[in-house]
Amino acid sequence: MVRLRIQQILPAPGWYAMYARDAQHDWEKARAVDLICWALVEEYEAHQSLRGMVLVKGRVAMADQQPGFLGYAGTNDATAEAWVPQARAWLERHRNGKSPGEDSSEGK
Repeated sequence: MVRLRIQQILPAPGWYAMYARDAQHDWEKARAVDLICWALVEEYEAHQSLRGMVLVKGRVAMADQQPGFLGYAGTNDATAEAWVPQARAWLERHRNGKSPGEDSSEGK
């Protein structure tokens, strides 16, 4: 397991993590979750990435590590309907036994 180190926290007003809905809802729809911040993360020596953070059951977590993660959206991109095709594609990969995040184009 790669140990991550947060080097800096940045505000994320107007940014969302987009998800396929959870098992209690319709997977073929999408939902927007407010980012609480961006984190500049060092994944290993000399490699950094900017990752969105969300609240999950009262705890701060990396948005892209949560089930159903589709990508990030700004205020103008966060309409759930626009993300339905990605949610359906995620569902198909999930139904076919491919784990979420396995597709390198996911979330881009």
